[in-house]
Amino acid sequence: MREQKIAYAAAIVKMLLSTVAMAQIPPVLGAFAGAYEAGTLTPGMPLMFGLRIVGWALVYTLLHWWAVFLVHSRARIFEYRLRGRLFAHWLTLSQNYYTHESVGNLMAYATNDVQAIRSAISMGFNQLTNASFTIVVTVTAMLSTVDAKLVLYSLMPLPFVTVAIVVLRPLIRHRFRLLQEGFATLSERT
Repeated sequence: MREQKIAYAAAIVKMLLSTVAMAQIPPVLGAFAGAYEAGTLTPGMPLMFGLRIVGWALVYTLLHWWAVFLVHSRARIFEYRLRGRLFAHWLTLSQNYYTHESVGNLMAYATNDVQAIRSAISMGFNQLTNASFTIVVTVTAMLSTVDAKLVLYSLMPLPFVTVAIVVLRPLIRHRFRLLQEGFATLSERT
């Protein structure tokens, strides 16, 4: 378990660093636009600015990929262990359980449900971490370069996004259940 915590901590650090690297691209674009507007752009400057952008994009891509890889590989380990625990639990159940439970449901549990849990954990962790760092780094960068009132206006839609997610969650859960039931029925027939 300690190994998993270290991997998740490393993924968090890499995701933070990748977000900081991504935040370096807009100032480079701003400097390029400023030099162009001021008329101080020399023939070699577009290449220099382009290489900076490519460099920061590569740093972002490598760090972000590494973080996602760490999280997804740990989620695969979790999936393997969870599936093992599920099968071990099934071995302890009575014969009566299997006469009342359909094979399709059992197959759906063993395949789709366990995989859905793994996906939710890994993708949820990545998205939550990435979104949190992106908001913090972006707001920090905006506060250091833009008027605070404009920053406040740009953040006003965020509560509405949160409300939309909370409202849509039951609908998504209901549709997922319907999908699982359909998969169980399909597994019974094949």
